[in-house]
Amino acid sequence: MLAGGISKGNFLYVHSVNVFIFSLKVGFGLRLDKLQLIDLGLAALLHDVGMAKIPDEIVNKSGPLTPEELSQVRQHPLYSVTLLEKSKDLEPVILQAISQQHERIDGAGYPKGLAGEAVHPYAKVIGLVDVYEALTHPRPYRKHYTPDEAMKMIAY
Repeated sequence: MLAGGISKGNFLYVHSVNVFIFSLKVGFGLRLDKLQLIDLGLAALLHDVGMAKIPDEIVNKSGPLTPEELSQVRQHPLYSVTLLEKSKDLEPVILQAISQQHERIDGAGYPKGLAGEAVHPYAKVIGLVDVYEALTHPRPYRKHYTPDEAMKMIAY
């Protein structure tokens, strides 16, 4: 169980729905068209499905992750793609955005260390929103931050 009695499944569900909603709000602000919003929304909603392959004791751990545990967690975007690529109904851009959700424009992300324009714009949106959403909700190892605190942490 996570803080407040939230199970792994509920945590991932609530997190994914929040990332979906916030990503669509950003997409509207970017004036994406209907088909782009559908692709962004599906990628955002499904972005963490690969976390289901991460053991509960790692997801629910109340302290810092070991290097081995962190390595496992960093595989979840690839696990997500592996699970979802079997579907013939998902556009390739959705899988690309999911696989790149933790890449950062400065190359400091994972799993491939992509940088700049190599990171798909949808992945940039999902990555930003994912960080904000994670910071504004408690985790087993830390308190939550206020929206203002989270925005300052992201911006600086």
